Amino acid sequence: MEILPRPFGDNLTAWFKILGRQWKPLLYISLLGFVPAALFTLVLFGVTDVFSSFEPLFDEELVESLSNEEIWEILGPFFWTIGIWAVLMTIPTAFVYLAAARVVGESLNDRDASLSGVVAVATRRLAKALVGGIALTILVSGMLGAAGLVAWWLFDTMDVSFASVFFSTATVLTAVVLMTWLGLACSLYTQAIAFEDAGAVESLSRSFRLVRERWWVTLGFLVVVALISSAVAQVLSAALFPVFFFALTSPWIFGVAYALITLVQGPVAAAIGAAYGIWYVDLRARKETVLISDLLG
Repeated sequence: MEILPRPFGDNLTAWFKILGRQWKPLLYISLLGFVPAALFTLVLFGVTDVFSSFEPLFDEELVESLSNEEIWEILGPFFWTIGIWAVLMTIPTAFVYLAAARVVGESLNDRDASLSGVVAVATRRLAKALVGGIALTILVSGMLGAAGLVAWWLFDTMDVSFASVFFSTATVLTAVVLMTWLGLACSLYTQAIAFEDAGAVESLSRSFRLVRERWWVTLGFLVVVALISSAVAQVLSAALFPVFFFALTSPWIFGVAYALITLVQGPVAAAIGAAYGIWYVDLRARKETVLISDLLG
């Protein structure tokens, strides 16, 4: 049976229906991805002991005597740890996005998702998703870096003047706009891998071709999904407030707090991944004939 394009609201309705029907496999894949990530987070923050590194900042008199450079030096290990944590969280996120897309495919085929089958496909294609993510990050950050170099060159050659400030600012803002446009256009690459077994670079190109003609509508859909998911995440995180209160007393409790934050992200990522899958299928249906059986390639 052929899949036909749906109005904006109908895609949101389809998302809610899939979350209601397939909540168990979505929850299980989120746990498979994010429970190990939460345990890693606990170990990372415990081993690095980053909480102790900025304990001096709780001494008001000491803080007043420190320069900005000294404060940043104290916070350095914490930011490095957060950076490592953020980079490594891309692995469970990519896994969950791939698995959630397969759940969407199974649901559109009017079947209950097989957890073992979904996990097997997501695991096999995870490497391609990570390579695609790295390629997209390099491309997007490279644009911003190039703009920064141009802005520095303008300041260096033109000195500080209205012209140098204007052109350097315009260069950076243009790069930010292009970076945002390109990043969104390529953001559905994991769905191309999940549904079509596309290669890492091919998936970016596939996402770009599908999104570029409906960029603003895609932005609107993803913003709505992000707002709904963020509201749910805030509700779930509110239950963790007591942990954060006691986190000020112990480095390990601080690690537990971050581990719980990581764990909460799992179901939210699964829900977002399902929404991305619904939208990707709709974009495909607008460009080409898509049969339900095509979604499990």
